[in-house]
Amino acid sequence: MAPIDIEMNPMDMETEKIPAHSVEEKDPIVFKGENAHIELSLAAEKRLVRKCDLRVAPVLFFLYMLSFLDRINIGNAKIQGLQKELKFSGSQYNIALLIVFVPFILLEVPSNIAMKKVRPSTWLSGLAVCWGTILLG
Repeated sequence: MAPIDIEMNPMDMETEKIPAHSVEEKDPIVFKGENAHIELSLAAEKRLVRKCDLRVAPVLFFLYMLSFLDRINIGNAKIQGLQKELKFSGSQYNIALLIVFVPFILLEVPSNIAMKKVRPSTWLSGLAVCWGTILLG
């Protein structure tokens, strides 16, 4: 059976391939780049991944819950009297939902594709500025 090569490539650094059968707790994983040379043991890599998971996962969970609450708030608003306050009659509420959710569904995938081509910080801040400009206009 031929050895399986493990290739790790954080931040587009060149990596040294290590056969999978020779990887032990003591064997370092070497990352080589133009300005960096990092050696991590398998145990150190596990600690790093665990630390990242513990710091990133709670934030993502919180943002997901806020997103979920945002999507269900329109239903809660209807129950609390949104139709009466806005004087919606018949299917006007459904048309309002259609106006909100159809563009959201259609533009979600192109937005994610654009975020891969442009840095997420630039893309998301640009969307926020555009949204604020539209609301003020």
